[in-house]
Amino acid sequence: MRRYIIPSLKDSSQPDHLCPRCHTPSGRIHQKRQLAISDTRLGAVSKLRMRCRHCRLTWTCQPDGLKPHFQRSQRVRALNLLFYALGLSYQATAQVMTALGALESDTSVYRDLIGAMLNVQALHQRGRRQVCVASIDATYQRLAQPQNARHQSTPFVVDFSDGHLSACLAG
Repeated sequence: MRRYIIPSLKDSSQPDHLCPRCHTPSGRIHQKRQLAISDTRLGAVSKLRMRCRHCRLTWTCQPDGLKPHFQRSQRVRALNLLFYALGLSYQATAQVMTALGALESDTSVYRDLIGAMLNVQALHQRGRRQVCVASIDATYQRLAQPQNARHQSTPFVVDFSDGHLSACLAG
């Protein structure tokens, strides 16, 4: 049985009163903003702008499940990767996500896949770890033009006990 962890998204952010510059707990709510986002369940979230009473620095508190400067939730990005891993094309994944309520394009699905692959490579370069129970999975992708049929297979070794990626063997 495979375990997929799909991130959740909160509709509002929690205030963080600790100032990132002077590290005093004197932050107060300076502004509340509504941000329209792309998600399967929510159409908008509220973000808080905080302001330090001592150094007058302002910072933004993001809701859980939304990265700074992104208008697409982590849930949408994870579902894009899941549907692609299950065998759907970029365009079919975008159509399924649009049917679920999150307007997506095939280019967004492609960018999510490239970002995930870069994260996998960073994990691979970070070093080795001891694995108790190993699970092996792979993905297979066409790399070139139709007249030049060249493919690449990328196997993954996952620690089955906790679900962390242990190795990525570029082939």
